[in-house]
Amino acid sequence: MTQSHPPHDRVCPEWHDRLEPFVDGELPADQAERVLSHLRHCADCRSEVEWLTRLSQKLRTPDDEGAPKDLWHKIATRLDAPDAAPIQTRWRPLPSRRALLAMAASGAAVVATGLVAVWPSSTPIVSAPLNDFITYRAKGWTLDHAAPDARALAAWAQARVSFAVPELKERLGPFEAGGIRLCWLLNRRLLGVTYAKGEDRAVLYLMEAQGLAVPAADAVLSDGTRASVQYMKGHGVAVWSRNDLVFVLVAAEKDFTRFLQGDNNRAERPRERPAGLFRDTS
Repeated sequence: MTQSHPPHDRVCPEWHDRLEPFVDGELPADQAERVLSHLRHCADCRSEVEWLTRLSQKLRTPDDEGAPKDLWHKIATRLDAPDAAPIQTRWRPLPSRRALLAMAASGAAVVATGLVAVWPSSTPIVSAPLNDFITYRAKGWTLDHAAPDARALAAWAQARVSFAVPELKERLGPFEAGGIRLCWLLNRRLLGVTYAKGEDRAVLYLMEAQGLAVPAADAVLSDGTRASVQYMKGHGVAVWSRNDLVFVLVAAEKDFTRFLQGDNNRAERPRERPAGLFRDTS
């Protein structure tokens, strides 16, 4: 039986814009907890979240990295047991569900699963570290462990993650190792190694590759590493994999070109476009 949709005008106005990002796993942990706290006392918003969750699963292709089938069960469990473990999930968000439904209602020749099918599977591996980098900068580059010695950073990290931490470099281009953070992105524990040059920062994210789709390499970094390079929101992002690990390097665009090999620096930078809306057919 298809679940009816609750009237939108019953949803609390001050919470309306946070419910869909909450279902998509896009809210920071503190904001997600505030949403959960509200849902425990608001039946209308709770019905909206349940509907959005079920719709998210219906609008995705079978092999898409969508909301887990048991997501609503997990949310309901947290509502009943505030002290339960946090819902630490993140998956690729759809274009606005309401936008899709509006197009369908107006007779537009759009098939929801068709829209999802052209959403590149590599999008989260680019956007999640980038968004974390932007938030990290806004919070003043706060580190979990500060040290200029890359070996000391690797030793500190190895005691806190399950994967084998590779040898970390003392320098990335003109940037020097300065510290490390533990992060939770893409539904996994990972490391964010911070490199600094004056007031500027670059972060190298390290994570296990299992379950992640890595985009094809299209550029060469200054150390010879082949990587996929994208420009978004005034930043450069390089992604590559090695020895069952994925590496994502993020820096402001003005700094990012320092990490590219000479030929890449002279080449025209790809025009920025909204990530994930179209496949590259070149």
